[in-house]
Amino acid sequence: MYKLLIVDDEEYIVRSLAETVAWDAAEISQVYTAFSGDEALRILEKQPIDLVISDIRMPGMSGLELIERAGRQWPKIKFLILTGHADFEYAQQAIKNKANDFLLKPLHDETLLQSVKQTTAQIKREWEEISSYRRANATLRENLPYLQQLLLSQLINGKKFSNPYLVQHLETLNIPIAPGTEFQTLLVRRDDYGSADDFNAYSLLEFAIGNIAEEMLSPEHRLWKCTDVHDYIVFAIWPQDPKEAAETWSRKLELIAQQFQENCKTYLKFKVSVVLGPRGVFPAEIPDVYQQCLAAIRERIGGLEEMFIVVDDADPQTQVDYLSRMYEPPALVHLLEAGNWDGSADKINDILAQLEDNWAHSEEHLLEAAHAFSAAFAYIFHKHGYLLSVMLGQDYSLFANQQQLRTIQQLKDWTSRLLDLLRKETDQKRKNTHSALVHKIHDYIKGNLAEASLQTIADQVYLNPVYLSRVYKEETGEGISEYVSRLKMDTAVHLLRNSHKKIYEIAEEVGYQNVPHFIKIFKRQYGITPQDFREK
Repeated sequence: MYKLLIVDDEEYIVRSLAETVAWDAAEISQVYTAFSGDEALRILEKQPIDLVISDIRMPGMSGLELIERAGRQWPKIKFLILTGHADFEYAQQAIKNKANDFLLKPLHDETLLQSVKQTTAQIKREWEEISSYRRANATLRENLPYLQQLLLSQLINGKKFSNPYLVQHLETLNIPIAPGTEFQTLLVRRDDYGSADDFNAYSLLEFAIGNIAEEMLSPEHRLWKCTDVHDYIVFAIWPQDPKEAAETWSRKLELIAQQFQENCKTYLKFKVSVVLGPRGVFPAEIPDVYQQCLAAIRERIGGLEEMFIVVDDADPQTQVDYLSRMYEPPALVHLLEAGNWDGSADKINDILAQLEDNWAHSEEHLLEAAHAFSAAFAYIFHKHGYLLSVMLGQDYSLFANQQQLRTIQQLKDWTSRLLDLLRKETDQKRKNTHSALVHKIHDYIKGNLAEASLQTIADQVYLNPVYLSRVYKEETGEGISEYVSRLKMDTAVHLLRNSHKKIYEIAEEVGYQNVPHFIKIFKRQYGITPQDFREK
């Protein structure tokens, strides 16, 4: 569905076109109105307009000037020129400014709709071309290095993918590793941080480190790299020949990794520490192997520089044994922040399942989970403006003294109550906000019935018209434009029954400057003219 802007200095023409043409037939979902070129530009700056219908001759900025200026800033917008002057020079100028059609007043609704349909069809074809496989494939190639790094970053941080999805993703990103492949991780820490504080120099250095690694490992090894949250460069490496014995290529890789460290110092004048991780099976063991490499830097290198360490599977210092699901993405606090209640419940259950499977009788691990849950919920409650001491009631004692949570079931029941409370409070707050917004809209419309339109109401409440329409319809079951039209007709009926005002005075009072247009709308609503209604 498309968004249309109608521009003409004659208000009755704009309102007539906006309110009487069956725009749905041309896939128009929203109609905006403007009565000058300057007002049209202001709307274009705020709203994603697809099509503009503009008169040529307007005081101040002409329609031709409007499409020339708007076309430069928003080249995707299409323009239809509407004028009462059958002037070839105007048509030439309109075509030069890339107007899609040149329509003469007066025109029938069918003629206008046909032109709009042709234009929206053109818009659709252009966007289909933009989103076509060819364009998407070109965009993918341009962004391939970033997407490759992003996927590895997600995997080392523990994000889970279904096997079919991962296989397809790897194929799309041209990463030649299959599930079940043995790999090793090479983690590189740059030790000379002070010598590359310029962003461009830093990026070039990172690129150069990757190039050295690729040059030294090819063609016998494949590699895939990313930069982690600690600013370390992480390489996943596996042999080109899957039949080569794991011990053989591991020994080769160790020698190459040592030479790689020397080459960084010799050719880049930059010191690095290198950790070569143990072998693992892709993708299941990639987070654990990465964590073992981090542990080696933390526990065995620390502040020392130019260190080279090979991590052994049997090294007790690097065995990974912790509540990993608590810290795997997506984090619980992020799910709560996004209002993803089902995802939050699944995350909590997943963490508690790991706790049950591995540390069912460990008070320390139970407290670790309780503290992490409490921190996440406290952050979200406080961010929403709630004090836990007020909101939690008797559950606050469990928050204040978590050692009372002695079993996994108690922890599960407690977090379930907190999640349910947060969801209900958030939903109620949203409903209250929307209800207050509807009252504010009604107050404005009743006090400004003649000027009320979706755009003027949106400006009054400082909201996007599309969002405003959706919220209003969700709350009331009726569109704003329908409500305004209904209220105008109800007011007109009341005035016809209870006043001696003339028809044109009533039309003006309810916002119709053009009396024939008012009569047309009234008759469509009630089946008779305003005068006949009064007489009956």
